[in-house]
Amino acid sequence: MLITGPADGVEGSLIEDARSRGIEVRVVPELVRPVSPAKDLAAFAALRGIFESEHPRLVHTHSSKAGILGRWAAWSAGVTHVVHTNHGLPFNPAQPAAARALYWALEWASTRITRKVVCVGEEMRRQAIAARLAGPERFEVVYSGIEIERFLEAKSSRACLSIPEEVPVVGIVARMTRHKGHRYLIDALPSGVHLLLVGDGEERASIESQVAERGIKATFAGHVPPEAVPDLIASMDVLVHPSVWEGLPRVAVQALLAGRPVVAFDCDGAREVVEEGVTGRLVPVGSVERLGWAIQDVLARPDRGRSWGEAGRERVRQRFDWRACGEALAAVYQRLGL
Repeated sequence: MLITGPADGVEGSLIEDARSRGIEVRVVPELVRPVSPAKDLAAFAALRGIFESEHPRLVHTHSSKAGILGRWAAWSAGVTHVVHTNHGLPFNPAQPAAARALYWALEWASTRITRKVVCVGEEMRRQAIAARLAGPERFEVVYSGIEIERFLEAKSSRACLSIPEEVPVVGIVARMTRHKGHRYLIDALPSGVHLLLVGDGEERASIESQVAERGIKATFAGHVPPEAVPDLIASMDVLVHPSVWEGLPRVAVQALLAGRPVVAFDCDGAREVVEEGVTGRLVPVGSVERLGWAIQDVLARPDRGRSWGEAGRERVRQRFDWRACGEALAAVYQRLGL
């Protein structure tokens, strides 16, 4: 059973995809992204009611707020096995000190009632242990699985986008929110380059204004269905991921599967995907100058960029194949006695 909050229309929804696979889906309207005490209490009550009526042997939670509410609801309903996936810690250095301390305390307490915390990368596991959320035995690494064939077989869709084949294309695939760092990419973009932006979000108007002010030729693809993403990535010469914090950037893996080099800020799990000078470039977080240099460096030598993409494809295709990741997750469940 998949339990989820309502789709907000910006990030898209996998609800119908889940239903088409025969998975029962329960939508909890109160389970929304923003913190809202009244809705959060209602969501907790709804989740607990589902767990009390369905008696699951295992509840596996994802996301920060939903993960906290879901785990406590499962624990209070007497669920024996509670597992959580850490896609990225809910606290980070960019937050005000009080907020960071609160989110740390909530995650620390929630980890106490969690049998296993699955981390999407080694860096997430290291950070969780370093933050003293629990001992090393509580955490296991299972990479986030990807349907790799979609990306291995991707073909450029530049003709449909009206982008000439000879024009260098720099792309970003990300929700348009502040921590994803679109502003750094736009400031760093070299002249004569076409910018392809895939995704939507609350920062879109600001991003559009910044692009217009710089006079950049750009294509805003907006929110697209998942099946369109591989060909859009294949339309790029380089994918840039300037996120200032990230658990493990799946889009960087997807770009390498499509044979495209990646330039990313060197934070969190990015270095588990992008190997400096081998599959792309890693630059200091927030450095517009270094980001611009890295993009120019990749575009200046297209043959080397393609070879980096090919090297990346070979490095990630086995590690992130959804079948292998599914088997690894099943092994975690088996070790819990399920």
